[in-house]
Amino acid sequence: MLSLDQALESVLGAIVPLEAESCDLSSSHLRVLAADMVASNDIPPFDNASMDGYAVSADDTRPVSGPGAIGLELQGEVGAGDSFASGIGAGKTVRILTGAMIPPGADAVIEQERVTVRDGRIRIEALVEKGRNIRRRGEDIRSGQTVLTKGSLVTSARVGVLASLGARSVPVFKTPRVAILTTGNELVDVDQPLEGGKIRDSNAYTLSALVRDAGCIPVMIGRAADSSSDLRTKLVAGLGCDALITSGGVSVGDRDLVLETLKQIGAEVRFWKVNIKPGMPFAFCLHL
Repeated sequence: MLSLDQALESVLGAIVPLEAESCDLSSSHLRVLAADMVASNDIPPFDNASMDGYAVSADDTRPVSGPGAIGLELQGEVGAGDSFASGIGAGKTVRILTGAMIPPGADAVIEQERVTVRDGRIRIEALVEKGRNIRRRGEDIRSGQTVLTKGSLVTSARVGVLASLGARSVPVFKTPRVAILTTGNELVDVDQPLEGGKIRDSNAYTLSALVRDAGCIPVMIGRAADSSSDLRTKLVAGLGCDALITSGGVSVGDRDLVLETLKQIGAEVRFWKVNIKPGMPFAFCLHL
């Protein structure tokens, strides 16, 4: 009898990934990547301001005080999505907004609250160090960097990363279709009356939800009576999916016919019985 860990290792070791396909970025959430995702550009793609302020050359900044102090000449403004291609001249500055490209000639951004503005000039009260309030090109991701690896789950945050990489089409593994078959003469559907020893088929719905939790597509095969012919028909239908989960019928009772019927249709039993309670008569089979 296998331990739970041994049983899990056996099941996971037998899994073979499905073939790959491409899906649209908007449909990639909770899919599994079938290839490494490599950045084709730096992110951010350019040096930019991390806050509103004034783009300056740090060498031009100095404490300015007293009557007639000049400071830096205000040369213009640049916002996110704009550029200031002409750059800033010596002793000059440009009003800059968060996310805007740093103009040529600037190497720092001084916060707007640290300056005073008068007559087209700004007055600075302290030296500004190089690199202040600048997000550098490639600070988050470098061109050529492997950002997400094959086998990674595409979470909501990773959808955003893929978008930043320009990945309109995403290579993913096909989503497994998992058949669910419950067995037993006692089972009726959830909206049926409980008469003559019947119980409602709660396992089918629980298993379906668990399959969805695992990122797979549940395929409800229905319920099979405790008869070899009905089991055979429904098991064959279930084997048309990528995996099949059955509930009930694998113990040693007179009507526990699932395991024997699986053998008859070509399934190979990898193990039977796991050292757990409840659920000891658990079987894992492969149908190749």
